[in-house]
Amino acid sequence: NIWLVISQSQLMSLILPAARLFSEVNFLYLYQASILIDELVLLAGSYLLARRLFKTTAAAVYTSSAITFTALSMTQIWWDFHIYYLFTLITYSFLRAFQDTSVKHFLLGALFTAATLVGNLPYLLPITAFTLVILAIGSALASPTGSLARAISLFRCFAWRHVALLCLIAALAASLLFYVRYYGSDEITFGNIGRSSTTGAVSTL
Repeated sequence: NIWLVISQSQLMSLILPAARLFSEVNFLYLYQASILIDELVLLAGSYLLARRLFKTTAAAVYTSSAITFTALSMTQIWWDFHIYYLFTLITYSFLRAFQDTSVKHFLLGALFTAATLVGNLPYLLPITAFTLVILAIGSALASPTGSLARAISLFRCFAWRHVALLCLIAALAASLLFYVRYYGSDEITFGNIGRSSTTGAVSTL
């Protein structure tokens, strides 16, 4: 149902298909472990991104700790936490892809972007997309020639197998959207007061 869809973590996605194997285990402990793993993902992504942006390890440790330990994940799992917990890892992957001309990290960035569809609502995803676009525009304005050259170099490194993997990731994202749209809304009732339930036309004023 919709409540599972918007609070489901990566660990729960792996466990739920084999839920019968964990029938004797207290589900609360598994759920808390899944939230802890999400926090560790945020910490890892923040540290990797900080190491990419700062010169000293101390600055990276301080920044990543500040980001992770100020995120009240246990009270934000419904909306806030799952919007941004993968964002630093996504940003790190795409940044390294362009700076190091790494197709592997570009594919990882695309995969992590698709993974944000797990435990998140589709209409919140434009927040992630908008932020990534702003970062890309800022990078391009800071160094137009260098950014264009790196983008061209990365594009030239793509082979057909990389394109096939991108298509596979896109299909995964589409299937997750389908899951949210058709299987995660069984408890939602749409009410249009004063409108026809079939045509949407205004029936009363």
